[in-house]
Amino acid sequence: MNNYSSEALSQQYVNNVVLEELLRFIKDQVWLFKNESFEKIVSKLFTSQVSTFFTYKSYILSAKDRNLNLLQKELKQNNIKLISLIATQNQQFKKSFLTSTLKKMIPLFKEEELTKANNNYILNYYRSFDQLDDILGIDYELDKKMIKDQSQTERLYQGSGVNVQSGFSTILLALENLDVTKNTLLLDLGSGYGRVGFVTSLLYPEVSFKGYEFVGHRVTNSNAISKSFNLNPNLEFYEQNLADQSFEIPEADVFYFYDPFTDETYKYLVKQIINISKKKKVSIITKGNARFWIEEIASQYEWPKPKYLDHNNLVIFNSK
Repeated sequence: MNNYSSEALSQQYVNNVVLEELLRFIKDQVWLFKNESFEKIVSKLFTSQVSTFFTYKSYILSAKDRNLNLLQKELKQNNIKLISLIATQNQQFKKSFLTSTLKKMIPLFKEEELTKANNNYILNYYRSFDQLDDILGIDYELDKKMIKDQSQTERLYQGSGVNVQSGFSTILLALENLDVTKNTLLLDLGSGYGRVGFVTSLLYPEVSFKGYEFVGHRVTNSNAISKSFNLNPNLEFYEQNLADQSFEIPEADVFYFYDPFTDETYKYLVKQIINISKKKKVSIITKGNARFWIEEIASQYEWPKPKYLDHNNLVIFNSK
């Protein structure tokens, strides 16, 4: 491992992920056009649908005599081994690898978003990079010991594992469409295990980030990770019942919702955000059904037209 830089290993990891997705797509095309030769199908694809990945063409063609399923499996296993090795390195090496990898993921997600917008959806990276959580040290196993108070109505996504988090594509696309500076304060309301905060701090260390989460063990895990990667004090997580009427939201610049709340909690939080937006310009990022709450506000206060991404699943609102 000492013979390889974090940058080189990051490139290898991302290349493997891209190849996995390409193989998945090409396998489907080979099955659909089974009467044509493998070479003809691949050549046609690399002059049209996957032309942006032309550098991989010779590699794909060289695999014609091999089982594509086996090749895909090998790539997956290689990345599992690579991530396992990196997870054993010191924090600075891991931090460098994560930052480099996140930067390389951005153009992939932007290209994926473009194909979605043009109804030419080809490659899907939504869960392809979830292994990065192993390097961060996110411990989803903690949720298995979780005992939910049956009187508690908040949706805590008990036992959801990685699905309790926003996907890397959601986070990176949102950040790419925000105008953040060193004075920006970003709040994550319902921060889960902190993935939004980690990505933000790794790419924008000058941004202040505060995450609020109801479940205590998630907050403890998040703060331990922040400390281990030396991301604090700009990255902090708090255990907080956001429905508590004594809790006041800090006057942040950006608010992030991953649709975690009951209607009652939304009403309480949205009212506070409206008051903040009357004092300063704010941005609100919504994932899933949370957008319906903010769409109502945007219409009522005649905010600029929001930006819709990911088939309207990710929406970014800006106040006046």
